[in-house]
Amino acid sequence: MNETVMTRSNTADDAAQAFEGMRREIFSQRGEMALLMRKVEEVLLRDDIKIPDYTDTLAVTNEILSKQTKTIATLAGSPMLKLLPDDYQTQMESARSKEREALRGVTAAAVKAFDDAAKSVSATLVQVHSVRQQRQLMGAAAVFGAALWATGSWLIS
Repeated sequence: MNETVMTRSNTADDAAQAFEGMRREIFSQRGEMALLMRKVEEVLLRDDIKIPDYTDTLAVTNEILSKQTKTIATLAGSPMLKLLPDDYQTQMESARSKEREALRGVTAAAVKAFDDAAKSVSATLVQVHSVRQQRQLMGAAAVFGAALWATGSWLIS
């Protein structure tokens, strides 16, 4: 039990010593603070100190701050800054979906145009082939007709 009392007593002595050290430090700084205050008062009481006129600099600074305030107000009113990440994501997905649908429509139209062009070329090729066949048949018919005419005239004579 004596050990507990001694420990508490030692702790109290340590605390008292710490407070005494802090009190001494504050008193020693009081003198330094008083000296500093006297020096500041002496400087302020001097007449030869000229304080610069910052009116122009402050006016420019005020103008810059005014412009920046307007810019910040504009930005703050921007719908983009009002969006939460989820809102932004929803809008982006919606825009992507619309663009995909538009691209599908354009692609479908291009495929249809290509198919129509291919059918047109195919039909033209069929016509060209038919014309060639007709010319060949007409040539053959002309040769056959000439042969028949020659044979017919030989038979008649």
